[in-house]
This record gives sequence, structure tokens and C-alpha cells, in this order.
Amino acid sequence: MDNSKDKINEAGVLLIKLVHKIKQDQGPHNFKESKKTAKAKNLEYIRKTINKVNGILQEVNPKIDLHKYAALQSALRTLDLLNNDDATFVGNIKVFKTHEAAITGGPEAATFGGRRIGRKLTSDEYYLRAAAVVLWKFYKKHKHTDAVNQLISDARTIIKIGSKKKLAKLVDNFEQSHDITLKNSKSPLSPHIKGIEDLVNNHGYLRLKDFI
Repeated sequence: MDNSKDKINEAGVLLIKLVHKIKQDQGPHNFKESKKTAKAKNLEYIRKTINKVNGILQEVNPKIDLHKYAALQSALRTLDLLNNDDATFVGNIKVFKTHEAAITGGPEAATFGGRRIGRKLTSDEYYLRAAAVVLWKFYKKHKHTDAVNQLISDARTIIKIGSKKKLAKLVDNFEQSHDITLKNSKSPLSPHIKGIEDLVNNHGYLRLKDFI
């Protein structure tokens, strides 16, 4: 049973890494390279990752965690549809997000009886908060005061955190809960940090809006 859970988590990590790879080549909003070009560059990498994840999931008993298994299958299908029509692609993204909400208890989650599960942030919201944390630390390290002020302004609209004090508190709460070993971390932001740090340090993602 534990082995199947480990394999499901391994498959999830591979897909997270794939998404970060796509974002690296796509670049932030102010880069000239188009999404279409980035997609073409990644097709072979996408195919290899999909094949690897499919191989892992063939060894897994879906009953171990039906929600996670279904979410992974939906994510695989979404990545496989990158060359197909946008309507199908967007529809499958919605299916994946519904599964994800069911796993995490996010705002769209409901029990099988239809009862709503308590309000939690979505994975997208956690991702953007993680980006804000990384950017805050990056700007502070390099003493970019103007950039910090811009981040505060962006955070007010994008993640609904509207002051320097509240943003600093978000960073402090993260650092109190974070562990570099993910299985020991208590912060929901931790799985996103390493990939975001790479995007900021090496790929020109220097505004919070670049991560939308």
C-alpha cells in the first residue's frame, strides 16, 4: 500500500517538474518567445515524461487514492492534448482542477453527498503566494527597494494581500513552517518553491504577474 502511495506521489512530482520546464521555455509575459514556440521545444520532453508517468501508474492500485489517481490521469490527458483544440484542452484543465479541489478541500470541493467542504485556497493561489515569497526574498537579498514596492502593489490585486506588513507576515509564516525535505514541511507553499526560485534566478520571472 505504501509503495503505491509513493509511486502516485512520484508521478505527481514528475508532472510538476514538467510544468516548470514548460514555464522555463515559455518565459514571463514580457518575453518575445511565443507559447507556441515553447510548446514545440518541449514536445519531446512532454512525451518522455508522459510515457514515464504512464509506466508508473500501471504499477499502481488506483484504489489506494482514487482522487489523486484520477487527477494524475486527467493531467496526463491535458498534456497529451497540447496539440489539439483549445476547447478540449481548457475543458480537461477544468476536470483536473475539480479533482485537485477534491483532494485538497479547495473551494470547489464537495463530498460525494454534495456537502461543501470548508474554504481553502486553490493550488493556483498557493502557487502565486509561493511566487510572492520567493520574489520578496530575492528583492530583499539584492536590495531592490523599488521592486519590493511594486511587489506589494501587485500582491494587493493578484493575491489579495494589500500591505507590506501582511506580505512580510506571509513570508515569516512560510519560513516558520517550511522544510527543504518536502515530506517534513508543514507549508502548502513548499512544493512550489524550488521551481519558482529557478524561474526567478534563471529565466526572467521578476514580477508577480509573470506567474499568472
